[in-house]
Amino acid sequence: MVLPPGEPAAGPWRVLPVVQLVERLRAEAPAGRPWVIAVDGRSGGGKTTLAGTLAAVVPGSVVVHTDDVAWHHSFFDWADLLAGGVLEPARRSARRRWCPAPRTCRMTRPRTWSSHRPRSPGSNCQYFASRQSWQQTDGWRRDARHCGGPIGMTTARQLTVRRATLADVPLLATFNRHLIEDQLHRSQASDDDLADRMRRWLSSDLYRVAIVDDGDEPVAYAVWRDDEDGIYVRQFFVARHRRRAGLGRRAFTLLADRWRGTPVKLDALVHNERALGFWRALGFRDYSIILHRDPD
Repeated sequence: MVLPPGEPAAGPWRVLPVVQLVERLRAEAPAGRPWVIAVDGRSGGGKTTLAGTLAAVVPGSVVVHTDDVAWHHSFFDWADLLAGGVLEPARRSARRRWCPAPRTCRMTRPRTWSSHRPRSPGSNCQYFASRQSWQQTDGWRRDARHCGGPIGMTTARQLTVRRATLADVPLLATFNRHLIEDQLHRSQASDDDLADRMRRWLSSDLYRVAIVDDGDEPVAYAVWRDDEDGIYVRQFFVARHRRRAGLGRRAFTLLADRWRGTPVKLDALVHNERALGFWRALGFRDYSIILHRDPD
C-alpha cells in the first residue's frame, strides 16, 4: 500500500471476502441489542464504500452517515447529536425515527444492525461502538476519488464474472431482497424463502446464476435461462452503493458478451421508470405488456 507522505501505516492487514468478514463480526456480536460498527478513516479513504458493502450483505442493516446528523456544525461538534439521537437509543434496542431540528428528516431508524461512519476517532461516540474500523487506502486511489467521479462512488477496477455457488446464497438473498424493495415489487417472500429459492436455482439446470465482482467485491448479480427463442433474464441487480457510475452498464455488457448473437428478453415493472430508462439505454425496446388483476 502506497500511503501519502506523513500518514502512518495501520495493520497488519488481512484479505477477507465480505461475507466471511461479516460472519466473523457477527460471531462476536453482543446479545440483546443491535451491533454498531464504527467506520473511520481519512477523507476519500473508502469509508462510504465499506459501510455500504457491509450493509449490502446484512439484511435489516442501516448506514448512518455523519452528514445525516450534522446540519450547521463544525467538523466534530455533531458527536452529542449522534450519540444521543441515534446510538444511545440503538444500544437500548429502541425502535426510533429521529432527525435533528431544524433539518428535514432523511434518516432511517436503526434496526437490527447499524453501521456508523464517524469522522473523529476521539469522539464520545466510540463508547457506543461494538467494533471500530479504520479505513486506509492507497494515496493514488484517494486522490483519484477527489479528482474524478461522483462523490461516494468508487471507480470500478477490473470487473469479472463468476458462476455463483451455494456459499454465495446469503449474499444473493440479500441482493434479491434489495431488488424487490427497489422496484416496489409485490412479492411477500421472506428472507428464508429467497435463500431457499436461490439454492434451488443453483442446484438445478433451470436457471444460471452469476456474480459480477469488482476486484474482490461482489457488485452485481444476474439470473437467466436459455429459452427456445433466446435468453430470458429474470433478475439483474447492482449493489445500491455502486450505482450511477456506469458500473451497471459495464456489468450487463460483460454478461451479454456470453450471449452474443442470441436475442435477450426481460421483464420490467411499468412503474419502475429508472429501470425502464436503464434497459432502453442498453438498446431494449418495449415488446409486450403483462396484465394483472387483483382478486375481488
